Amino acid sequence: MVESIKDLRKICQTKKQPLYMELVSMKISIYITKLLLYTKISADYVTISMILLLIVGSTFMAFGGLWMIFIGILIIHFTIILDNVNGEVARYWKEDGIIGTFLEQVYHNVAVPLIFFTLAYGVFLKTGF
Repeated sequence: MVESIKDLRKICQTKKQPLYMELVSMKISIYITKLLLYTKISADYVTISMILLLIVGSTFMAFGGLWMIFIGILIIHFTIILDNVNGEVARYWKEDGIIGTFLEQVYHNVAVPLIFFTLAYGVFLKTGF
C-alpha cells in the first residue's frame, strides 16, 4: 500500500526547490507520483516519457498555428511536472542508476535549445522572418 500524500511529501520532496516549483509544480507532481507508485513504473520510464513529450510539444510549436503552439507549451510544461515526478519516484524506490542519470542529463541538455529552436522555427514558417 502506498503512503498518504502527506507521508509521500516527507519521503519524496526533501530538497528545497525554487519558489515556482514549490508553489505550483510540486503541488501537482505528488498526486501523479502516488498514481505511478501503484503501477511500479520506474523513474527511468518517467524520464523517457518526458523526452518523448518534449519532442511532441516542440513539434506542435514548430509546425502548428497559434493554438497548437499553446498546446505545445502546455505539453512542455507538463514535462517539467514530470521532472519532479521522476525525482520523487526515484527517491521513493531509492533508484540511483547510471541510465537514469544519463537520460535525465539528455532531457535537461536538449530541452531548452529544442524549445527555443522550434518556437523560432515555427515563427519563421508563419512570418518569413
